Amino acid sequence: MRMVLIGLVSLAFPATAAAHPQPHFTCNMAATNNGWCQGCRVGYVATVEIRSAALFEALDASGHDMDDPSSIGCVVCREVWATDGYCYDCRVGWVDGHGYHTKLTYLLAKGEAVDPAKIKCGVSAWCDACTYGVVGNVAFRDEKDYMAAKKQFELLLRAVKESERCEMCSMLLFYGGVCRDCKITYKNGVAQR
Repeated sequence: MRMVLIGLVSLAFPATAAAHPQPHFTCNMAATNNGWCQGCRVGYVATVEIRSAALFEALDASGHDMDDPSSIGCVVCREVWATDGYCYDCRVGWVDGHGYHTKLTYLLAKGEAVDPAKIKCGVSAWCDACTYGVVGNVAFRDEKDYMAAKKQFELLLRAVKESERCEMCSMLLFYGGVCRDCKITYKNGVAQR
């Protein structure tokens, strides 16, 4: 299933990048709502600016609705759909009936969007006094989710920088696989050279 997903994702980029499903977003709206501003041709995930339409689309920040889990082919996915869990075989996370195809966007969906200016303690680490941690503009009450999201957020920052060199490599940091142009293999966010 993973190889099929990667193949479908790479085939879909030329068509979807030009007509993103959220063309009505302005930059201000997109910056706080994981959206794409068609006018400026820029997207945001957890307030991080993404100039690559292909990378933005691959991150799948909005997820996909799945109202009926019985139509899901994977048994584990059907089980974790109800508990907002993650299927490690399919690499799909489920939150409130939405499927997320990157660990980053799955974790962000589990958190709560906040205005970073209104954070009481102002720290960018886990705060025992506040009992939450913030990644980008997303607050986490679960320290384990926070730590995992922080790691994925760092991967996002690397991917945005990598997208300036090669868009496919930037996407493969999340999905794994081999970049046909650069001949670099990626596994778990690391180039295997």
